[in-house]
Amino acid sequence: MTGELTRLGAVTWLSLRGSLRGARLIGLAGFALVPSLIVASVASTHPAANTLSDSAEGLFAVLTLPIVTMVIVLVLSVAQFRNEIDNETLLYLSDRSITRPMIVIGKYLGSLAAALVLVVPATLVPLLIAVLSGGTMYSADVPVTLAAAAILAAVAYGGFFLFLGLVSRAALLIGLLYGFLWEELVPLLPGSAPRLTLVF
Repeated sequence: MTGELTRLGAVTWLSLRGSLRGARLIGLAGFALVPSLIVASVASTHPAANTLSDSAEGLFAVLTLPIVTMVIVLVLSVAQFRNEIDNETLLYLSDRSITRPMIVIGKYLGSLAAALVLVVPATLVPLLIAVLSGGTMYSADVPVTLAAAAILAAVAYGGFFLFLGLVSRAALLIGLLYGFLWEELVPLLPGSAPRLTLVF
């Protein structure tokens, strides 16, 4: 059992390290900065303290959670198996002494950790910018609640998009269509339809 956990740790670490490097890291880090840049732009207009704090908090619900988090998790999760399958290197990994479920779990945990490295700061830094720029101080539960929501979203999106990467060559396109059409349009429907989205 210890050997299996060691191999799981190795797959997780390799997945994390492979996710956070090169042009992908630069692009995703830049994308994660968008909410902070928007709040900094709002702060530069010197709005009222409450307005600044409310805009930073509201930005989480309309941009950070449904778009920034979703895209970051999509890009990282889909790449986990898609690259291995396309390069035909998955066979080498599956021939080793680690079981297939442990490979999937390790890839999932590695991509989730990589996503959280980007998503949690994208959630909390805008709040910090708002407060440092003269916004009203948030109660202690606001950053904790937003961070918890971002983590839960990354966990849910990560599992779904990792699955897409396993079953479809067009996983990135399907994920984008799902995120920008289904997740954005279904919540506008009446009744219990919004419950069919991951964001809900």
